Amino acid sequence: MNEHGKVSAAAIFGDVGDLGLRYARVWVVAAGFLAAVMTGLDIALAGSGEALANIMGSILSFFVSYHVVETILRGESLQVSSGRSYGSLFGASILTSLGIGLAFLVLIVPGIYCMARWSMVTPLIVAEGRGTTEAMSESWERTKDSVWSLASVYVVYFLSIVALIFVAAMAGELGGLPDEAVAGTGSVGVIMPFVVNLASVAIGLVGNLIAIAIYRALAGSGAQYEDVFG
Repeated sequence: MNEHGKVSAAAIFGDVGDLGLRYARVWVVAAGFLAAVMTGLDIALAGSGEALANIMGSILSFFVSYHVVETILRGESLQVSSGRSYGSLFGASILTSLGIGLAFLVLIVPGIYCMARWSMVTPLIVAEGRGTTEAMSESWERTKDSVWSLASVYVVYFLSIVALIFVAAMAGELGGLPDEAVAGTGSVGVIMPFVVNLASVAIGLVGNLIAIAIYRALAGSGAQYEDVFG
């Protein structure tokens, strides 16, 4: 835990890389599993069932992501709570998404700022069993001294996503898409949706790695001491 409650963007990037390498098997298996199931749902429920496929994929992604975060936190000896708080995390996901979304409607900077302040919500709930509003409040408090460093991390994160989308769009524009990909048939019609789903899932998992890295830097040791000394 950072003694002064501050952490640099460089330290977070370093921790994300460290976590990503050491737990590669965990998140790679999770990403492959989610992408495969989501692709199967997309194909099986194509057309009128697309909305149902998206809902089912989102629900599955929620639970798999929860267990990925829990596995990494436990591996880092940061898992304090013995129970699981699915409801709290679901509620926090809705509230933070609404808050960040409204902030983005005002300007980009307030949206990024809110993301930085609530960046620890997921680990606080998964590791410590915090309630929805308690986790949001605690995250807001613990990130106050590092908010702009954390905001810069999310700026780079989103710029990387934009760059990835741009490259993919340019590749599709220059190379064109096979008829099977457009029609959703044949091997290409399966591979293309799988790649898209895999990229989407990977982006979400990287976001979780960022949250865990921030939690480890700002709150990890403190959480353990609270559990020991009450």
